Amino acid sequence: MEREDKILREYESLRKEIADILAWQNTLYLFNFTAVSAIFAIAFSNDNPYLFLLTFLVLIPVRSRYIYHYEGMIRAATYISVFLEPKLKGIAWETRLKKLEASFNKEFKSIIFQYFMSSIIGVFSYLFYFTNRSLTNNFWYDVILSTFPLLFVFYLIYIEIKNFNKSHIKKGEYIKRWIEVKNSENEI
Repeated sequence: MEREDKILREYESLRKEIADILAWQNTLYLFNFTAVSAIFAIAFSNDNPYLFLLTFLVLIPVRSRYIYHYEGMIRAATYISVFLEPKLKGIAWETRLKKLEASFNKEFKSIIFQYFMSSIIGVFSYLFYFTNRSLTNNFWYDVILSTFPLLFVFYLIYIEIKNFNKSHIKKGEYIKRWIEVKNSENEI
């Protein structure tokens, strides 16, 4: 019974860690929307198209941090499903959740918004910048000022597509690696 209590405490600790990560991600989203909204308001009120580019100073670091926390959540959840749930009768949240997610069709509109929110905001930032910018008489200067900010948009799209494609694969990879760890411990 003492062993099961230790396992249950570890389970509760990891579930709390996952809940804390979800709360942190919600805080990041709220910060993202607040900061970008403020930047848009300042850019529109000052009639300065270059201010729209400041959104990338928020979008890229926040999205990178979100991905980092998301991977930590996957790591904890897969640890629970491999090490703890088999030892606790009636507790199978992570295992059941994984089965539920696999049963869904990936064509949800919410998935597009969830994974590509920063890219969508980045595209709008670029469009606001581009359509409000005045052209000069210097062709190459205009070309550079028009295309350079696209690098930020493409980078956001790249990291979000990469994360979207790998998010479901990562769960399988972590389960496989946790099973390897579990098997190596059994050999000792």
